[in-house]
Order: sequence, then C-alpha cells, then structure tokens
Amino acid sequence: MKLKSVRVQNFKSIEDSSEFAIDQVTCLVGKNEAGKSSVLDALYKLNPVEATRSEFTEYDFPRRRIRRDFSGDEWKKEPALSTTWCLEPNDRQASIAQFGFDPLLDEPITIFKGYDNLVRVGVSFNELAAVKYYTAN
Repeated sequence: MKLKSVRVQNFKSIEDSSEFAIDQVTCLVGKNEAGKSSVLDALYKLNPVEATRSEFTEYDFPRRRIRRDFSGDEWKKEPALSTTWCLEPNDRQASIAQFGFDPLLDEPITIFKGYDNLVRVGVSFNELAAVKYYTAN
C-alpha cells in the first residue's frame, strides 16, 4: 500500500493540519515549533518499530484544549490521525489470492487512530462479489 494523504488533529502543537497529499517527495515547511516533527511523530504511532511508542496519550493532547474544552476523559474520544492509502497492483493481487475474488470495490483505504488508540480501517467491500463467490462454492 502507498500512503496518499495525512491529516493530524489534536496532537502536540497541531490543532488541525488539514488533509495534505503525500507524493514521491513531500516537504514539510514551517517555522520552529510549527509542528513539522509532530506530523511525523503522529504518523509513526500508526505502525511504530518500538511498540511502547504506539499510543496517543494525554501528554500528546494539546494542554490548552484539555483545560478549556473537556472534563474528565472526554478528550479520549477526539481524533488524532487519519490517513488515506491506495493499493499497489501486487497488493490487489494478494487480496484476490487470499479471498478468491476481488474483495474491494474501489480505493482509497482509510486508516484512523484517535486518543482511544483503536485503529479503524475504512474500505469499500465488494459484497456482491463475495456473495457470488461463496454461493457458487
């Protein structure tokens, strides 16, 4: 899969980066303390090498927002990272080999992770192809 776009919200100094495209070369430009490294830190939490760095925590959430907008643990319901991915041809072939039919209607695939630290994946599943495949077999 290939990363196509990213949006970071409520993470360190970033309230909302807005969705921005990722291409062969992507350059993050900004003043010191603008959040360039924070974008990369948030993205790292999606699939970290070090398992201990995978969670979004209270220390990552903007302090000014916890005090101003939330009481208790309500801030844990807030989004942190949303990514959009597209399948490469070999990925689609692997999914066809796994399922016996093309399980996806179209792209993109979206992956979200919030302060509840649950990873959510959004795909358009090809239900008609699944029904035809499993009723024929």
